[in-house]
Amino acid sequence: MAGKDDWGKQNTIRGKAIYDRHHWAGMSLHNAWINTSEVRDIRLK
Repeated sequence: MAGKDDWGKQNTIRGKAIYDRHHWAGMSLHNAWINTSEVRDIRLK
């Protein structure tokens, strides 16, 4: 049982690291999209 708990803990840490990396990449893409949208809005004005 203890071994299973340890595995679950390691799995959560690994999962969080992967999630954080993907989340960070997603945020940079999102920010880049917002920046290009703002530039487009300024040009339209």
